[in-house]
Amino acid sequence: SNSQVMAGPYKNTEFVVKSYWGSYDMSSKLLGSYERHIQEKIVEIKNKNNLEIIINIGAGEGYHIVSLIKNNFFADGIAFESETESQNLLKDNLKLNNIENKVKIYGEANFDLIKKLNVQNVNKTLFLIDIEGEEFNLLNNRFLELFKKSYFVIEMHEFILKDKQKVKNFYE
Repeated sequence: SNSQVMAGPYKNTEFVVKSYWGSYDMSSKLLGSYERHIQEKIVEIKNKNNLEIIINIGAGEGYHIVSLIKNNFFADGIAFESETESQNLLKDNLKLNNIENKVKIYGEANFDLIKKLNVQNVNKTLFLIDIEGEEFNLLNNRFLELFKKSYFVIEMHEFILKDKQKVKNFYE
Protein backbone atom coordinates (compact mmCIF):
# COMPACT_ATOMS: atom_id res chain seq x y z
CA SER A 1 0.00 0.00 0.00
CA ASN A 2 3.07 2.27 0.19
CA SER A 3 1.76 3.38 3.59
CA GLN A 4 -1.47 4.69 2.01
CA VAL A 5 -5.06 3.77 2.78
CA MET A 6 -6.16 1.58 -0.12
CA ALA A 7 -9.97 1.83 -0.07
CA GLY A 8 -12.98 3.61 1.33
CA PRO A 9 -13.55 7.23 2.32
CA TYR A 10 -9.99 7.55 3.64
CA LYS A 11 -8.35 6.25 0.46
CA ASN A 12 -4.94 7.75 -0.48
CA THR A 13 -4.21 9.13 3.00
CA GLU A 14 -0.62 8.36 3.98
CA PHE A 15 0.49 7.24 7.42
CA VAL A 16 3.70 6.64 9.25
CA VAL A 17 3.45 2.88 9.72
CA LYS A 18 3.90 3.02 13.45
CA SER A 19 1.45 3.47 16.28
CA TYR A 20 1.72 4.25 19.93
CA TRP A 21 -1.77 2.94 20.61
CA GLY A 22 -2.74 -0.38 19.03
CA SER A 23 -0.09 -1.05 16.38
CA TYR A 24 -2.03 -4.22 15.51
CA ASP A 25 -4.64 -1.97 13.85
CA MET A 26 -2.30 -0.63 11.16
CA SER A 27 -3.03 -3.33 8.57
CA SER A 28 -6.80 -2.76 8.77
CA LYS A 29 -6.21 1.00 8.66
CA LEU A 30 -4.17 0.76 5.47
CA LEU A 31 -6.75 -1.57 3.92
CA GLY A 32 -9.39 1.05 4.72
CA SER A 33 -11.51 -1.34 6.77
CA TYR A 34 -10.63 -0.02 10.25
CA GLU A 35 -13.79 1.33 11.86
CA ARG A 36 -15.32 1.52 8.38
CA HIS A 37 -18.79 1.99 9.85
CA ILE A 38 -17.46 5.06 11.71
CA GLN A 39 -15.87 6.43 8.53
CA GLU A 40 -19.10 6.04 6.59
CA LYS A 41 -21.29 7.47 9.37
CA ILE A 42 -19.07 10.56 9.67
CA VAL A 43 -19.21 11.17 5.92
CA GLU A 44 -22.99 10.62 5.92
CA ILE A 45 -23.57 13.10 8.78
CA LYS A 46 -21.16 15.60 7.24
CA ASN A 47 -22.84 15.49 3.84
CA LYS A 48 -26.40 15.54 5.19
CA ASN A 49 -25.72 18.58 7.40
CA ASN A 50 -23.06 20.42 5.38
CA LEU A 51 -20.60 20.34 8.28
CA GLU A 52 -17.33 22.25 8.18
CA ILE A 53 -15.33 21.54 11.35
CA ILE A 54 -14.26 18.29 12.96
CA ILE A 55 -13.18 18.09 16.57
CA ASN A 56 -11.52 14.75 17.28
CA ILE A 57 -11.20 14.07 21.00
CA GLY A 58 -8.90 11.09 21.47
CA ALA A 59 -7.28 11.54 18.07
CA GLY A 60 -4.44 9.04 18.54
CA GLU A 61 -2.09 9.16 15.56
CA GLY A 62 -4.82 10.92 13.58
CA TYR A 63 -6.34 8.17 11.47
CA HIS A 64 -9.75 9.80 11.33
CA ILE A 65 -8.98 13.52 11.44
CA VAL A 66 -6.03 13.33 9.02
CA SER A 67 -8.02 11.26 6.52
CA LEU A 68 -11.14 13.41 6.75
CA ILE A 69 -9.21 16.60 6.10
CA LYS A 70 -6.85 15.09 3.52
CA ASN A 71 -9.86 13.90 1.51
CA ASN A 72 -11.64 17.27 1.82
CA PHE A 73 -14.57 16.13 3.93
CA PHE A 74 -13.70 18.91 6.40
CA ALA A 75 -11.67 22.05 5.81
CA ASP A 76 -10.25 22.36 9.32
CA GLY A 77 -10.02 20.42 12.52
CA ILE A 78 -9.07 20.38 16.14
CA ALA A 79 -7.44 17.32 17.67
CA PHE A 80 -7.17 16.44 21.34
CA GLU A 81 -4.71 13.73 22.29
CA SER A 82 -3.33 13.25 25.79
CA GLU A 83 -0.38 10.98 24.91
CA THR A 84 2.77 12.80 23.75
CA GLU A 85 3.89 9.88 21.57
CA SER A 86 0.55 9.86 19.75
CA GLN A 87 0.67 13.65 19.34
CA ASN A 88 4.06 13.29 17.66
CA LEU A 89 2.72 10.64 15.28
CA LEU A 90 -0.28 12.87 14.57
CA LYS A 91 2.03 15.75 13.68
CA ASP A 92 4.08 13.44 11.43
CA ASN A 93 0.93 12.20 9.66
CA LEU A 94 -0.37 15.73 9.14
CA LYS A 95 2.96 16.73 7.64
CA LEU A 96 3.13 13.60 5.47
CA ASN A 97 -0.25 14.59 3.97
CA ASN A 98 0.64 18.30 3.65
CA ILE A 99 -2.19 19.42 5.92
CA GLU A 100 -0.29 20.43 9.05
CA ASN A 101 -1.79 23.97 8.87
CA LYS A 102 -5.35 22.65 8.97
CA VAL A 103 -5.39 20.95 12.38
CA LYS A 104 -4.74 22.47 15.79
CA ILE A 105 -3.48 19.96 18.33
CA TYR A 106 -4.14 20.09 22.06
CA GLY A 107 -3.44 17.70 24.92
CA GLU A 108 -6.10 16.23 27.15
CA ALA A 109 -9.60 17.52 26.49
CA ASN A 110 -11.59 19.15 29.25
CA PHE A 111 -14.63 21.38 29.28
CA ASP A 112 -12.80 24.59 30.19
CA LEU A 113 -10.25 24.22 27.40
CA ILE A 114 -12.84 23.32 24.77
CA LYS A 115 -15.03 26.24 25.88
CA LYS A 116 -12.07 28.65 25.52
CA LEU A 117 -11.64 27.60 21.89
CA ASN A 118 -14.80 29.58 21.17
CA VAL A 119 -15.80 27.31 18.30
CA GLN A 120 -17.57 29.28 15.59
CA ASN A 121 -20.56 27.66 13.91
CA VAL A 122 -21.20 24.94 16.48
CA ASN A 123 -24.09 23.85 14.26
CA LYS A 124 -21.51 23.04 11.53
CA THR A 125 -19.26 21.03 13.88
CA LEU A 126 -18.90 17.30 14.32
CA PHE A 127 -17.31 15.85 17.45
CA LEU A 128 -15.63 12.46 17.10
CA ILE A 129 -14.97 11.21 20.62
CA ASP A 130 -13.01 8.09 21.58
CA ILE A 131 -11.52 8.56 25.04
CA GLU A 132 -11.68 5.16 26.71
CA GLY A 133 -14.36 5.83 29.32
CA GLU A 134 -13.62 9.50 29.94
CA GLU A 135 -16.63 10.38 27.78
CA PHE A 136 -18.69 9.82 30.95
CA ASN A 137 -16.80 12.68 32.61
CA LEU A 138 -16.42 15.06 29.66
CA LEU A 139 -19.96 14.92 28.31
CA ASN A 140 -21.85 16.51 31.15
CA ASN A 141 -24.79 18.92 31.13
CA ARG A 142 -22.56 22.01 30.74
CA PHE A 143 -20.77 20.51 27.74
CA LEU A 144 -23.95 19.33 26.06
CA GLU A 145 -25.69 22.66 26.64
CA LEU A 146 -22.81 24.52 24.99
CA PHE A 147 -22.67 22.16 21.98
CA LYS A 148 -26.31 21.07 21.71
CA LYS A 149 -26.41 22.20 18.07
CA SER A 150 -23.32 20.17 17.15
CA TYR A 151 -23.16 16.59 15.92
CA PHE A 152 -21.52 13.69 17.75
CA VAL A 153 -20.04 10.30 16.97
CA ILE A 154 -19.00 8.77 20.28
CA GLU A 155 -17.33 5.46 21.00
CA MET A 156 -18.83 4.40 24.31
CA HIS A 157 -16.74 2.45 26.81
CA GLU A 158 -19.23 1.65 29.56
CA PHE A 159 -17.64 -1.79 29.93
CA ILE A 160 -14.51 -0.09 31.34
CA LEU A 161 -16.31 1.67 34.19
CA LYS A 162 -16.91 -0.11 37.45
CA ASP A 163 -19.37 2.59 38.54
CA LYS A 164 -22.50 1.33 36.77
CA GLN A 165 -24.56 4.10 38.38
CA LYS A 166 -22.42 6.67 36.54
CA VAL A 167 -23.20 4.91 33.27
CA LYS A 168 -26.93 4.81 34.10
CA ASN A 169 -26.95 8.50 35.04
CA PHE A 170 -25.14 9.38 31.84
CA TYR A 171 -27.68 7.70 29.60
CA GLU A 172 -30.57 9.24 31.55
